[in-house]
Amino acid sequence: MTPTDAQVRSACLSYRHDYGLLPADQRARLQFEAREWLHAWLKEGIGCDRNEVIEECAAVIDQCNREGPYQAIAAAPRIRALKTNQSRGQRA
Repeated sequence: MTPTDAQVRSACLSYRHDYGLLPADQRARLQFEAREWLHAWLKEGIGCDRNEVIEECAAVIDQCNREGPYQAIAAAPRIRALKTNQSRGQRA
């Protein structure tokens, strides 16, 4: 999981409500620390339910199979769309 710069800034503002008032060097340091903490939590398995991801991917493949022959080719873009939707806090 790699957050966008906008997501990092938003997280920093959620953490420190004075984030926008900080000098540029302090904002940059806080952004760096936010990314490092995210990396550490993900490394520990926090924030990612592997079984949930597998089930969502399988559901996409099942749906493609129900739509008929040769529809499984559409599975990869749909699975990638799950990633995009999850990064926005949505569920497909």
